[in-house]
Amino acid sequence: MDDVKEMVGRIRALTKEKGTTVNKMLVSCGLGKSLISDMEARSSYPTVDKLAKISEHLDVTLDFLLGRTDNKDTAEKLQTQESKLKKPLSDSRAAEVLQVAFVKAGLTDENGMLYEDSAKVISDFILTNSDMLKKLVGNGI
Repeated sequence: MDDVKEMVGRIRALTKEKGTTVNKMLVSCGLGKSLISDMEARSSYPTVDKLAKISEHLDVTLDFLLGRTDNKDTAEKLQTQESKLKKPLSDSRAAEVLQVAFVKAGLTDENGMLYEDSAKVISDFILTNSDMLKKLVGNGI
């Protein structure tokens, strides 16, 4: 399939998804209404500046418009989605999670109380490995 035709198809589909027309989108980007038909007629790409305006307006990456990926999400969208996944635990939920981990690791007595020497080992481990732990948490582990 011709790459220009594929791009035009993506642009048309995206404008339809957005509930607008290609002409309205082009006008709102400050581009000429004939841009898409010119692309089709000449089988040529517009300038990078024009493509950037279109991708920004349609809220997709240039790579998506060029057919290099099927992922429409911009880095900003992905970052927003990721931040929604990283909601902080409440203190009580964090305590519950740690309590279960400590019990499974055998660091507590029969009443679930942390052994004093265990607390020191855990504290030292966290302080010594804080950079690594931050990376692990940052990677969703």
